[in-house]
Amino acid sequence: MTEGFGKIVQMIFSGLLILLGGMIGAQAAQFILPLVPEAWFCPETTWLPMWLPCKIFVTVISVVLFAFIGLMLSPLFLKMLALTGAFFETHLKTTSWSEITSATVGMIVGLIIANLIALPFSDLPFGSYLAVVLNVVLGYLGARILLKRQSDFRSVLTPIQGLRERISMIRGPKSENHGEEESGYPDDSHPWCAGKKILDTSVIIDGRILDVARTGFLEGLVIIPRFVLLELQAVADSTDPARRTRGRRGLDVVNELQRLQDLQIEIADMTLKTLKS
Repeated sequence: MTEGFGKIVQMIFSGLLILLGGMIGAQAAQFILPLVPEAWFCPETTWLPMWLPCKIFVTVISVVLFAFIGLMLSPLFLKMLALTGAFFETHLKTTSWSEITSATVGMIVGLIIANLIALPFSDLPFGSYLAVVLNVVLGYLGARILLKRQSDFRSVLTPIQGLRERISMIRGPKSENHGEEESGYPDDSHPWCAGKKILDTSVIIDGRILDVARTGFLEGLVIIPRFVLLELQAVADSTDPARRTRGRRGLDVVNELQRLQDLQIEIADMTLKTLKS
């Protein structure tokens, strides 16, 4: 199945290169024709203009030649694409999503700034070249800078997350019964009483709570606040290998807890201020 699909892709790519080569050959013929000496023109005939046979001949030769070049280069291009894909696949395995996001945002910001700077010079003779240079340089610098300062980038986004939590706390969770409290947990004055346990980041990363849950001694509802999951994800996306390992271990513990059939677990949209109140 994979080999057959690879052959199909190879045929399609070869056909596209042949078509592209033919189009380049047709355009090249328009530049070649004015350079052909008049002595090479075909003799005049009574049924065909003098310039038409020579133009057809040069155009056909140019199209066939460039199409053949495209066919010959197609295996090389396919090999280069395969090597490029393998290179990105190998390096992306050791790259976290936070690094990819930071680099992408930095590159976009750099490209926007580059185009704004190049806009006043667009009418000048060197304007297009300046735009290319600025896009390459500032795009790379933006990705590089934000990749190095991704911790500061996350700290900028943290107040936005806090604002969203404050708005959700002001609105209050929706409850169907009037007997339920604002926390959304019925028949209790607080969500952490009456046999309910709340797990924090350190307990989850420690992992021993999973062993206790597997023995069956962990009764009642186990609550994991959503901000704890966000903190675990931030640790898992850290550039520090030790912190990244601890964060991923914590996420694995959460996944294992959710797979336990005898354990009642819930992800709650509560804030740290709600827990302290």
